[in-house]
Amino acid sequence: MEKILEGKERIKILTLGDNHSGSNTGLLPPNSADFDGQVITPHPQNEIQKWLWRNYTADLTEVGEVDILIDMGDNIEGTQTKIMGRTLTVTDIDVQKTWAMACLQMAIDICKPKYFIGVSGTNYHIRLSGNCNADTSIYAMLQQKNPNIKFIYGDVLVVKIGQLVWSIAHPYPTTQFALPPIEKLIQQHAYEFYYGNAPRINVFIRGHAHTHIWGRLRGMAYGIVTPCQQPTSAYGREKAYMTIRTPDVGILGITQESNSLVPQPLLHKWRPK
Repeated sequence: MEKILEGKERIKILTLGDNHSGSNTGLLPPNSADFDGQVITPHPQNEIQKWLWRNYTADLTEVGEVDILIDMGDNIEGTQTKIMGRTLTVTDIDVQKTWAMACLQMAIDICKPKYFIGVSGTNYHIRLSGNCNADTSIYAMLQQKNPNIKFIYGDVLVVKIGQLVWSIAHPYPTTQFALPPIEKLIQQHAYEFYYGNAPRINVFIRGHAHTHIWGRLRGMAYGIVTPCQQPTSAYGREKAYMTIRTPDVGILGITQESNSLVPQPLLHKWRPK
């Protein structure tokens, strides 16, 4: 188990994820392009992507400098074919990874974290071949570009941050329940801890659910579902779940004071040009 900032009482944390670069309704940096042989094809932001980018940079600025940036995965959309592929800006994974890196580098440049913690998203979006996946590949490239930052990344992580032990992972049981099952996750862990099969975990943070959930539940453990950056419809039924409907909650800032957490959810609001 990684241990960081154990002697620090007040720790500022930024969590983000599910940017889905490569989707028509995912996060896309301005002036993006792809390269095919000798042809450079520009990909200007559509209206929703312009709105997302404005909110993304504004919210990062509001959070300000942090000690830790936690990325919850699904940084690219991948090659999936919702609505016969018409939800994709490009299908080239390397291009999507380049755009995703630019999005995360923007967060690094604005918030200046000392630590970067990243987890892998869902295979549906980020799996490449064998044990390789796009998210960990992106984290490795960011690590090379930012040698002054300590990088910790993997599929599922348990990290002691200050006085609290965090369980960090992207997969989430389901988004179909009226009440989120994160309390069940905490209950299951309580049993495992009681029988000596697991270390005590204080914070369970997950991505994937395209919503913001925050609670302090059984055993005084925190359960958090970090928000993502794109508008969504109902999750994956008749239509693609990234069809524009209503705005999601945006970036989540967290202040950890000793053994308690204070959230700073930033709500994306539709703003005219």
